[in-house]
Amino acid sequence: DPLILAVSGREPWRAQADVVVHDEGIELRNVHLASGPQRLELSGTYSYSQAYGVDATLQAFDVGGLRELLGIDLADLDGTVDGELHLTGVPGQPRIDAQGSLRHGVFLGMTDLTVLLSLVFVENRFDVETEVQLPDGSRVALYAGGEPGRGATWGTQIENGNYQFGLDFEQLPFEVTRPWLSWLGLEPPGGKVSAMVRGAGTLEAPTLELTSRVEKLAIGTYAPIDLDVALKHDSQVLELERLQIDDAEGELVTLSGTIEAELGELFNVNGLRASLDTRPFDLRMRVPPRRHDALPAPLTLEDYPFY
Repeated sequence: DPLILAVSGREPWRAQADVVVHDEGIELRNVHLASGPQRLELSGTYSYSQAYGVDATLQAFDVGGLRELLGIDLADLDGTVDGELHLTGVPGQPRIDAQGSLRHGVFLGMTDLTVLLSLVFVENRFDVETEVQLPDGSRVALYAGGEPGRGATWGTQIENGNYQFGLDFEQLPFEVTRPWLSWLGLEPPGGKVSAMVRGAGTLEAPTLELTSRVEKLAIGTYAPIDLDVALKHDSQVLELERLQIDDAEGELVTLSGTIEAELGELFNVNGLRASLDTRPFDLRMRVPPRRHDALPAPLTLEDYPFY
């Protein structure tokens, strides 16, 4: 007889399993968990000595109901999940292919979210891609891939690995940060950001490239501005190719330059500033002609939302 679990106000879950365990491995003949249209099914054979194949299918899974069933506090997380997982290979050389999606997602006040996820692991290399789509058409996409290096421990192998990653924003409004900023009693600025980040190399010394455009950034009562940024870091030198600030009248200022510094040093602002007398750097600034009465008003700390 199937095992039945129920949450008040929702259809009960029915679980059934026909599993055979023997010396050579495990056979999943009929394993499923179901509630109405929701289903989790497992099938296939896992072998300790020869080629194997195991499939898992997740269909129309109600995240909110699962959250209530397990009693896990995940704020207002809700939505419907579908996914597939295929595990194949031979002992010591597994291959994992997985795809999943969350539709009509809800999280921290954001609604109608779509999340896509893809994972491939084969011959010690992993590749993960995920994308979050918002109702207004903006999106965030993340890619990470690579292969751990050699080492006696898993931590050493990760440290010695070689990786690649990418992060993309497309017309993402700063308004999406409201649920997080509200915890700090802050208001998000107006405007939208688009960006592309690319990185590669080891965790200790990656190379990085960033291009970004911020449109109509509105901080307090300050007039909206646009920012255009392009920079790269080759693990030794940071090159600011362009930081241009525009307002409604056109270009306000453009900065460019370089500084010799490792990635970790760039995050130590006080130490970096104190070492400028011994560290190679250059800074260039262009300020186009502008009437004094057309310059924007000074920006005060009271105008800044994080003050």
